This record gives sequence, structure tokens and C-alpha cells, in this order.
Amino acid sequence: LSFALVFRTNVCYSRWWEGRCLWGAMITNCFDASQQASRWIHDRELATRFQNAIILFGWSAKSHLRDNKLSDEGEEGQNLIHRKILTEAELDAIVNQGSWQPYYCLDVMRAVADLALRNDNVSSEAIKMAVMRSLEDSIKGLSAGINGANRVKTTGLPVSYNLFLLSFLHIFFVFATIAWAPTIGWYTPVVVGAIFLVAMMIVYLGDAMENPFGTDLSDLPLKKYCQGIEQHVKNVKANYLAKFDLAHGPENHAVSQFDA
Repeated sequence: LSFALVFRTNVCYSRWWEGRCLWGAMITNCFDASQQASRWIHDRELATRFQNAIILFGWSAKSHLRDNKLSDEGEEGQNLIHRKILTEAELDAIVNQGSWQPYYCLDVMRAVADLALRNDNVSSEAIKMAVMRSLEDSIKGLSAGINGANRVKTTGLPVSYNLFLLSFLHIFFVFATIAWAPTIGWYTPVVVGAIFLVAMMIVYLGDAMENPFGTDLSDLPLKKYCQGIEQHVKNVKANYLAKFDLAHGPENHAVSQFDA
């Protein structure tokens, strides 16, 4: 009995931890893509759209993994409109398209990167190709992350395994009551009840960790992750509005390439 409970709990915890690692990888790729866009996309309007798509990716991934639409109550759609991250028309386009909501954001990033590099008349073709490969690596990292998170969400423990474990628990405690009664007498209901309660608490703990993307206290704080992504992107934007060239530092009082 102990082995079965511990094994199930470990399996559920491994799912929770895998979900955390996948979100960690997505956050890292969001950070990388934001910094790459700020430095390598010279058109400020296109760079801002690329970075807004990164912010939107986090919030749309959160709503997707909770089986919601970005426009649903309790999701961030309307607040993103108020913060000028997206428009009402684009919100409608995201929720009404056929594919997953996060993939819309990835399509926007690729379209922006392609347009920005085609319009870049300064960089050489070799540099453009290197920039596109780096941006594509970050975008592919985001795609791999949301694919992995969706796999964790949709492939739960086998129903037959849960059914077997619960049936085994009930049968075990029925026979335990009969076997222990001659030895501990009237304490049997108390002992059996206490052990059964602990066993069911362990089962419930595993159930709570099986899907790490929900809204239970034990689930991952997806809203906090999305807020962290948004704040980081805004910080990157602020850094690249500096009135000096970051390659040389403020001591040289050189004008930033974006203000030249």
C-alpha cells in the first residue's frame, strides 16, 4: 500500500515539476526574444509589435492551459487592451481563429521578424540570416514549451490505474479491520479511520499536482509568471530608449543608434 501511494505521488509530482520546467524555459525564451528584438529590429514600431506579441504569448498560454479564451472573464484580454498591448479587433481575431491562441503570437513574431529584416537596408545578408536564425530559435523554444505544457495537461494518469488504486485501498481497509479487530479491539475504527484518512489525503495531494496549470493553491502561479514576462519586456524597452549607445556606455555620451 505504501509503495503504491508513494509511486503515484512521485508520478504526479514529476508532472508538476515538468510543468514548472516548461514554463521556466518559456520565460527564458521570452526574455531572450525581447532583448534580441530590441537590439536587432531597428524599426521601433515593428520592435514594439514583436515585444507586445511576447507579452501576449504568456497571457494566451495561461488562458489556453486553463481551457479558457483570452477574452473570457477572469483572463487578461480586456486589461491588455487597456494597457495598449493589443486592440479589440486583434483580441477578436485571436479568440476566433482555429489554432491555439499562443500560436497566433508566434505567427506574429515570425511575420514581424521577416518584415523587419526585409526592410533592413543597413545590415548585410549574412547578418540578417544570423539574426533570423537567433530569433527563430527563441520562437521555436516558445513553441516547444507550449507543446510540452499541453502534453502534460492532456495526458493524465491512466483511468484504470486510479480505479485500481482506489479499489485496492477500500479492499485493504475492509480486510485490515477484520484482521486488526481481535488485537486492538475497540480501537480498530479509530486506527483504521486515521490511516484511511492519511491515505486519501496522499491520493488527493497527487490529484492536485496531476494538472499543474489549474487554479488550486498547489498549482503553478501562471499569473505571476505572465506578469514577470510583461515587466521584463517593459524594462527591456526602457533600457533601449537610453540616450546613449549601450555598446560604449554613458561616459562617451554617444547617441543611441535609435535616436540618430
